Amino acid sequence: MSLPRAYRAHAIVLRGRNLGEADRALSLLTLERGKLDAVAKGVRRGDSRLSGRLELLSEVDASFHRGRSLDVITGADPVTSYWQRLVTPEAFAVASVVAELVDAFCEPELPVPAVYRLLRGATAAIAGRGEARRVLARFELRLLDELGLGIPLDACMHCQRALAEQAVVDLSVGGLACPSCLRPEGNTVLDAGELVALQHLGAPKGQGASLRAGAKVARAVETLIVHHLGKTARSLAALDALAPE
Repeated sequence: MSLPRAYRAHAIVLRGRNLGEADRALSLLTLERGKLDAVAKGVRRGDSRLSGRLELLSEVDASFHRGRSLDVITGADPVTSYWQRLVTPEAFAVASVVAELVDAFCEPELPVPAVYRLLRGATAAIAGRGEARRVLARFELRLLDELGLGIPLDACMHCQRALAEQAVVDLSVGGLACPSCLRPEGNTVLDAGELVALQHLGAPKGQGASLRAGAKVARAVETLIVHHLGKTARSLAALDALAPE
């Protein structure tokens, strides 16, 4: 059965690049069809109906027409847009990391509605808080959970014993180990308080979830993300550059 030439989808903008004099190629996460690439023709002209509607992490109810190489966005009705609150340096840097991680982890044409909802909520949190950076570590842990890559935060990945006083970040398996299974020397070690903070970061909403985490815990989460992704998000460089000296 052939697919329809025209279709609609709820979409969140992950990234874009300019094409020609007025077009823009976009990577989108859609609720119904997963990640896809499309072109917005003439969007960079001031009189375009699409102008201002397809900025980073904007959510739209979009209409598409199938093209030979890229589908074409023929319309976009705004659903949510926090663009005016994402243009501060920190908020924009965090938003860029979040969008890059979703783009890197999600496969094309594979619907992931839980990730779509997570991205929508993270965007609102980044735009609504004075400290956008605090949103990132929790988003990263929840993203791994929704992708089926969740990290056990209360037990050693080797012996399955409960973690209590200390946890060692084990990058060989992308998770946590107890000091008996992995020597702390040369590895990141979380003390009891930091371990509790990490567990609250990764807790589902309404089950003790919290954004309270120090820089060491946030860095530990970042190293675990790098392990599962296989590379460091390029957007992190801009965020790290904003860190106070």
